[in-house]
Amino acid sequence: MLHMRVAESRPAPAWRRLTAESVAPYLVDHELVTRRQLVDDGLAVAEFSRRNRSFRAANEHGVSYLLKQGVGSERALTVANEASAYAFLHARFGARDAGAFFPRRHAYDADNNVLVMEFLRGAENLREYHTRTHRFPTGVAAQLGRAVARVHALVPDWLTKPSDPPWALSALQLPAVGFLREVSGSNLQLVKIIQEFPEYGRLLDTLRAGWAPQCLIHGDLKWENCVVFARGAKTRKLKLVDWELATIGDPGWDVGSIFADYLSYWVFSMPISGDADPGDFVKLAQWPLTRMQPAIDAFWQAYANGLGLDRAARQERLWRSVSYAGGRLVQTAFEHLQNSNFLTGPAVCLLQLSFNMMRRPSEAAVQLLGIPSEESWNTTLSF
Repeated sequence: MLHMRVAESRPAPAWRRLTAESVAPYLVDHELVTRRQLVDDGLAVAEFSRRNRSFRAANEHGVSYLLKQGVGSERALTVANEASAYAFLHARFGARDAGAFFPRRHAYDADNNVLVMEFLRGAENLREYHTRTHRFPTGVAAQLGRAVARVHALVPDWLTKPSDPPWALSALQLPAVGFLREVSGSNLQLVKIIQEFPEYGRLLDTLRAGWAPQCLIHGDLKWENCVVFARGAKTRKLKLVDWELATIGDPGWDVGSIFADYLSYWVFSMPISGDADPGDFVKLAQWPLTRMQPAIDAFWQAYANGLGLDRAARQERLWRSVSYAGGRLVQTAFEHLQNSNFLTGPAVCLLQLSFNMMRRPSEAAVQLLGIPSEESWNTTLSF
């Protein structure tokens, strides 16, 4: 962590790639921090770059920024898209409601591909929160459902072309030669498994063909992009972050992605080994699905109520989302194996789970996700 103090004046530089040393002068030159603030209060700057160059800059007296810079043409486009998403959300919800479920955007510097947003003090993502607390509170899940519903009620005005279906729905059953050259040995095995079962490919083809772009979607909705932080002594506030892939898309993908995160958390908590009975995996899971089902149901009910879906629309959206959750689990398995040379037990379980969910989404909604249905099902899913 770097503590910056700037006392003397100097001409504004032509900014290019940000560093921890240049963040404080950058904020001064863009009138987001005054020199007097830096002299009196200092500024703690820390880098936590992943896909993009990212920095947080804060002090104890109210200054709190997160800076994201896209380096390279592809990353610059995604950061620009995120900046447009925040501008759109702020414009739609106005000053009173701005930042209700997303961070505030303070500035976007297109010349240097730098987006400056609100830094959420004391925040942790949902995966960290669930793991730390050993809890899956329905209140937090319901907040997430309401937030996603508000997103899906919008049609973006900065995009003119609807999105294509997610890569996981097409790239794995008929991968291109370039794709095969870049994947790990274990992912090649995963592709072979999918190709060995024609019905698996047909199910993915059906999801791809049914992709229906109709509203704003986050596009990369997962627990890591849902952050919670304290609001008062006992309540938590939730916001959605990382809008780089926001687009006109199928709302079932966002909802299904949240379903998939609960299910993959369950699978990865199982002590899977080659010589054990699969039923024992479920019994010995560190995070039993029954503990998560009330939160899953709270998320879904808040989402459906937030959009005012009638009975028929709720059923159609639910089953569609469960099917897309199956597709998202394929992507999760692929990402899990990206740096592995061997096919793992959890990856195989995720594939089996996704296959069964895509085949019978109505039953998966009830028996796996714990979402009540007015209809009764005569068969039982086996995972």
